[in-house]
Amino acid sequence: MHRFLLFKSKDPVDIPVYDNYDGIDIFLKDANSDRDIIFCHGSKLSGKVYNILLNDMSRHTKCNVISFNLKGMLNSRGISSEKGIRKEVDSFISCYLQKRNKKVIVFGQSLGCCLAIQIGRKLGINKVILENPFINYKSLIKSLYKYDFVSYFVVDKWCNNKISELKSALFLISDNDTLIKNEDGKHLQSLTNNSKIAFLNGSNHFNANRNRHFYQHIINYINN
Repeated sequence: MHRFLLFKSKDPVDIPVYDNYDGIDIFLKDANSDRDIIFCHGSKLSGKVYNILLNDMSRHTKCNVISFNLKGMLNSRGISSEKGIRKEVDSFISCYLQKRNKKVIVFGQSLGCCLAIQIGRKLGINKVILENPFINYKSLIKSLYKYDFVSYFVVDKWCNNKISELKSALFLISDNDTLIKNEDGKHLQSLTNNSKIAFLNGSNHFNANRNRHFYQHIINYINN
């Protein structure tokens, strides 16, 4: 039940495939840069919006943007389970190390922050950007539903307790987010070395990228 609540995708769009590794289509927006941003999307995905986000990230930052859609979202690779998705992320990491030789930044949205942390830790990345992260999935469920018993149906943990292993991080927090409490981002930031937090005033969980300071915060961080 909890996977049905967590993962939703619609409006598939054909994004040109850069490579296929272990059955996973990998997408690249090539800006002819010496820097790659690995983009980890969230659990609510519109193919049209996804394509726009990848293009906008590359256009604003002047970086290459590389990504893949999560298992079971806009693809037929199976159920969107934490175990399956994390295994695919490890496959992506193997592919990335074989194919690319660039300076790396990793970016995560919401649930994608869990994957950005996983990649950041395993690749030892110096720059990790986290948009509206949560502490763990159970804490998210408890904030959404007034009945605590709903959290007992949660199988996947999606826990970000290893965030302290990151070398640095930028937290982008929408101050009008009604899905994930701002306190989650503040708590995770307190656990992270060399980190800073930027609040996106007037933004909610789903329109952070439209905030007029969104890309400037990212550009300042990756160029610092």
